[in-house]
Amino acid sequence: MDPVIKKIVEQFPEFEGVEPEIREEEVSHPSSLFAKAGMLPVPPRKIKTYTFRKKITLPDGTEHEKILRATVDDEGEIKKITVSK
Repeated sequence: MDPVIKKIVEQFPEFEGVEPEIREEEVSHPSSLFAKAGMLPVPPRKIKTYTFRKKITLPDGTEHEKILRATVDDEGEIKKITVSK
């Protein structure tokens, strides 16, 4: 099992068995930003966004989609988690 998914499920057991959508992107900053600050540019880095979606039934019988999104750096460390209500 993917170690990130394992950590998420340990912290949020209601998402066990949910297969996340995983999106990978490269994040960089314009070199002009570093020049203005008098800094050397840093190389772009890759991040992954794991999006878990689960439909739950509320006590009144209506359905609600609960969404958990985790941002992970290129070393596999979870940097941010957001969960819908």
